[in-house]
Amino acid sequence: MKVSAYIPCFNNEKTIGTAIESILSQNYPVEELIIIDDGSTDNSKNIIKRYGVRLITIEDNKGRGFVRNLAIRECKNELILCCDATNSLDANFLRIATAHLIDTQDICSVSGIIKAKTQVGVVCRWRSRHLFKEDVSYSPGQLTRSTLVTYGTLVKKSMILQAGNFNPKYKHSEDEELGERLQQYGYKSIGDPMLITYSEVTNSLTEVLERHWRWHVGKDEKLNLFSLINLFRSSLNPMLVQDLKANDFAASLISLIYPFFFLLKTLRTKTN
Repeated sequence: MKVSAYIPCFNNEKTIGTAIESILSQNYPVEELIIIDDGSTDNSKNIIKRYGVRLITIEDNKGRGFVRNLAIRECKNELILCCDATNSLDANFLRIATAHLIDTQDICSVSGIIKAKTQVGVVCRWRSRHLFKEDVSYSPGQLTRSTLVTYGTLVKKSMILQAGNFNPKYKHSEDEELGERLQQYGYKSIGDPMLITYSEVTNSLTEVLERHWRWHVGKDEKLNLFSLINLFRSSLNPMLVQDLKANDFAASLISLIYPFFFLLKTLRTKTN
């Protein structure tokens, strides 16, 4: 089956070239590659133009839901590969992923694991351990049930459209929201740990904590008493416990401050 691919881009001049090259060098052919620039003010657009791929430019930043909604509509093939502009895909990603979606009636997406390209510094170590969960081991051939994610994923266009496509109003958690609608249609998302997405960026402490917040606060950005208690509990076990087992005392400090950051970020977002 023919494959389309897209990359959302917003001020990603440092990594957009690597993301593009990882798609163009896949061991399974990609028929079209679309880059959607969401109002970048850096040199991203000039870098994209060097590769001769299709570029769609949005003048004012619209956000993740809007860009993904547009990408699904613009891609012409049934199989659509997504890679975020801060990531790159293993060369075998598409060859492995297509086998899961061809001749299946209820699987709408397949994704894998994400790994950091660098482990330098305590922030990178904390991100790998608690956000990317790189310490988790998988059995050979193991598949997992997953929710829809988009950092490196192959999806079926027809199923995405049947469920109503990405909601253009969402700035984050647009994949979570669409994933819930896909499940209502009886469609499944699966994970294959043989599919590897690499994070090409190093983050500051604030950036990592905000990313963790986006991944876990949910589309409605709600935090009730029960979830707050679980938040503080999980910061101690497993997060703090894992840090101490690794003799990573600097990372353990991040685990201790994380729930306070989560709480303040949620409250500040609500007031804004």
